[in-house]
Amino acid sequence: MRYELIDYIWKISPGKNAKFWNECKDNSIISIGWNKLGDVTQIKDKKILSDLFKLNYPDVKISHISGDNEIWDFLNIKRGDYIIANRGQNEVCGIGIVTSENIIYDITKPQHTIRQVEWLRTKEFKIPTQSSWVRTVMKVRDSDLIQKILDSIDNATNDNSIHKKNLKFKNKGLSKLLLDKKQIILFGPPGTGKTYKTK
Repeated sequence: MRYELIDYIWKISPGKNAKFWNECKDNSIISIGWNKLGDVTQIKDKKILSDLFKLNYPDVKISHISGDNEIWDFLNIKRGDYIIANRGQNEVCGIGIVTSENIIYDITKPQHTIRQVEWLRTKEFKIPTQSSWVRTVMKVRDSDLIQKILDSIDNATNDNSIHKKNLKFKNKGLSKLLLDKKQIILFGPPGTGKTYKTK
């Protein structure tokens, strides 16, 4: 099965060397740290987040690959986006789908900023080394890697068949709509792609 290049799959490392992977897996979440920032779940302005980051982490150099940019990306992940939990640059711990738009702040967790995730696969497997995986949070854009990872769900023992069907959609809007409404009626004249979009 081939998948087109899509930009709503995120790689998120659950702590250094996936230290908090079991916590995420057992609680159906993905989380990030930077706990000194406090509750950032309601921040809608990137500059406010950047200023808060500089105030609480003055010794951390802000760049396009670290710090406030990672947090900003995490806050803007959407329901229906896919998550790859990774360990280092060559191992996938789990693959899941974000199940809520809500961003949770929970000081009882080791990493306080949390998204709810349904983990579709939790069996770890190796992948070719991804030298670009230097951020905690980043979009995955490599089409061959995306296919390898999504195909792996078809062979996993803890798959959810509904979400396996979602993976076949080439239209992100349809996939998100199906998650919300549970059913879709497509209409239009012959030859307009109704069947194609649902394969």
